[in-house]
Order: sequence, then C-alpha cells, then structure tokens
Amino acid sequence: MSLTELREYVGATRGRPGLAKARQALTMMRVGVDSPPETRLRLMLWGSNLPDFVPNFPVEGDYGTPPVWVDLACAEFKVCAEYEGRHHLTPHKQASDRRRDSLTAEMGWLQVKIYARDMEIGEEWVIGFFVQALQRHGWQGPH
Repeated sequence: MSLTELREYVGATRGRPGLAKARQALTMMRVGVDSPPETRLRLMLWGSNLPDFVPNFPVEGDYGTPPVWVDLACAEFKVCAEYEGRHHLTPHKQASDRRRDSLTAEMGWLQVKIYARDMEIGEEWVIGFFVQALQRHGWQGPH
C-alpha cells in the first residue's frame, strides 16, 4: 500500500479503535527514513521547537558531482544529522562515511553525529547538540 492509499484509507475509515492515533501518526510519518533509530531522532527534533529536518536529503556539490545523502538535514542553516548505528563499523562503511563527512564539510554543512549511547542518555542531551550546531550557523532560537 502506498502512503497516498494509506492516507485515503485512514481518512475514509470511521468508528475504528485507534483511528485518532493512526491519523496523528500519519502526520508524523516520512517516507525514506532508513531505520527506527533515525525515526526516533527525527521525532525528537520535530518535537523540540527546532527548524525542520528533512530525511534522506541530498547535499549538492559542484556541478557534475553526485550529491551526498545525509540522514536528516536542515537546509536553511546547513546542519545535518547522521545516526551512526552498528552498520557504520565495517571498514567499507567507514570509508564511505569519511567521504560523506569530508564532502558535507567542504560544502559548508555542519554535521551532528548521534550514536546509540547519545539516545540512551536522553532527548535533552541529543537536542543540545543540534541547538549548538544550529546556533553556530545563525539560528536565533524559536520565535
């Protein structure tokens, strides 16, 4: 079922238990998020009065250079997030990540890396990294 079909189904359904929660969940759902921890991170950011972060965002380089895809991005302030799960521990993935990290920095983006331990410490801890990064790139805080 596509996202459009799911929205149509939930919109047309009446009198089912859990329908209100399903409608609320649809407003938070995003296509393209790679893992449950990335979703948890995105929802933390979404609920914290920070600017919007878009999942699987292409950071564009020079003409002819393929984009670098980051987990979450706030294009307005050039701040991106990477959730570094276990699969980032392989030599191949580490080399790929190093290239991504270098290219995003060269393009003027500030990258925030979040690890499982950060998520365990808690939301306030994680959000603090993003507040600092956004402020370094000109964000003045919620208005």
